[in-house]
Amino acid sequence: MAVTKQMLQKFPCHDDALKNMAFLNPEFKEQLETDCVLKLAKRFPQILGVTCSLDELQEEFLDYQQTPKEELPPADLGADKVWSQMAKVMEPFSSKCRFGLLAKLALACCVIPVSDADPERIFSMLKKNQTEMRSDLDLNNDTICSLICSKQNQDVCCFENKPSDEVLMAAKQAVVTYQQFLVLIKMFNLYLDKHQM
Repeated sequence: MAVTKQMLQKFPCHDDALKNMAFLNPEFKEQLETDCVLKLAKRFPQILGVTCSLDELQEEFLDYQQTPKEELPPADLGADKVWSQMAKVMEPFSSKCRFGLLAKLALACCVIPVSDADPERIFSMLKKNQTEMRSDLDLNNDTICSLICSKQNQDVCCFENKPSDEVLMAAKQAVVTYQQFLVLIKMFNLYLDKHQM
């Protein structure tokens, strides 16, 4: 019981943003206040941008509330799929997206992490890859980003991964080219040192 109380105190269960995100589920759309999406847009202005028309967003939300459930994607698909489909709904007699701003806000809300476990896992992975022996791998380096991305996007464990022969040949060629480049730089520096004296 004490652990549950501690969790409830730690997690933002009573945050207005979470309450306002209830619009993501079409089942609750009629029960919400019309300004819930406006509050989200103001709380996270970077999602829609500063030039976004809040009146247009509110109109889209009112249209969404008045649209019969039969015309909307089924809620059991999951919020991300529902709003991906909603983003494709066009206005009749127009090429304009019917729920463009609302769908953009909804899809952004779908990716807000509910915990910090994933970022912590990535930072832990980064620490394991960026060691003192690999000091050249700073965060501005594409290599470290590529390593993390490849590890995150693997369906199998790294020790079970078997790269194709083409990938291995390309990697070997890249290493050879890099080593040749380092030799050229070293020779160039020696040349400069000799001729500057």
